[in-house]
Formats: sequence, structure tokens, C-alpha cells
Amino acid sequence: MTEDESRRTAHVVGGARLIFTVQWGPRLRLARQRAEMSQWRLGIKARVNPTNLSRIERGEYVPSDEVRWRLARALGLQVAELFPYPDTSRVQPETAGSPTEAAP
Repeated sequence: MTEDESRRTAHVVGGARLIFTVQWGPRLRLARQRAEMSQWRLGIKARVNPTNLSRIERGEYVPSDEVRWRLARALGLQVAELFPYPDTSRVQPETAGSPTEAAP
């Protein structure tokens, strides 16, 4: 997987800052297309700038919790359906400023 296909994001879980890759863009695009909505229409319905929506779909922008909630609601989905978190059991806390991921 290339850097263009995914992005790393940090989340605090149980006091530890975890870094993991998210692939929400393709899921969002597919859900939007299944709902037969343009980016412009979904942006209006979810109160998200269509330019930012495009960036989310391309994996260039990781949306905030609030934006994820608004997008899921506008598409009639649960947030976890549209934006699932990966299995964090394979992720180790960040150390010395560089993200690490446990071996499979």
C-alpha cells in the first residue's frame, strides 16, 4: 500500500497515543455512490465543504469525529459502518516520535 492510498492517524486509546493507517476514502466514495449522491449533494446534506469531501475520498484528509458523524448520518449509516477503526491489537504505542506497527 502506498502513502497515496492511505494515511496515518493518531488516536489516544487508554492513555497511549496510537498510530495506524486508515482507508476511509474508498468506503466513503462507495457509500456515496450507492446512495446516488454527488459530492456536492452529500457536502450540502452533511455540511461539509465539497472540496474537503473530495480530499477525504482521495485519502488526503482525515476527517474529525464530528465530520465523520455528519457524513454517516447524511448517508443513513452508523459511523462505525462507514468509518471502521482497524484492529488496534496489532498497533504499538508511538515511541521516540516514530510510529511503529507490530509484526503480523
